[in-house]
Amino acid sequence: MTRAKNAPKNNSFVALILDKLSDLEVHCKPMFGCFGLYSNSIFFGIICDDQLFLRTDETTRKKFIKEGMPSLVFKEKQREHNYYQVPDSVIESRAKLNRWSNEAVEVQRQRKATRTR
Repeated sequence: MTRAKNAPKNNSFVALILDKLSDLEVHCKPMFGCFGLYSNSIFFGIICDDQLFLRTDETTRKKFIKEGMPSLVFKEKQREHNYYQVPDSVIESRAKLNRWSNEAVEVQRQRKATRTR
């Protein structure tokens, strides 16, 4: 596999995710020991400890919870309930991963639009 654009040289999981999301023109930036995922400057996901977390809202969060996926924990007792771990079955499918990631981008886009009104 060729290294995806903006993929860190030493993190194969990040490179895998960026490769699978290449249709979305995703790039990543280091943040707090993890990597933030951006699509057209919209921050929609986090890769931390070889786990992918996507931005959710009241509607999209339900499918993560149904799959039994946890929310992101930065530090003990510091849980981020807006980002949920993506199931392996979704990561394994480029089409599913793109669909779930598109939803996360849209959630964040709507959130930003609401905040700027």
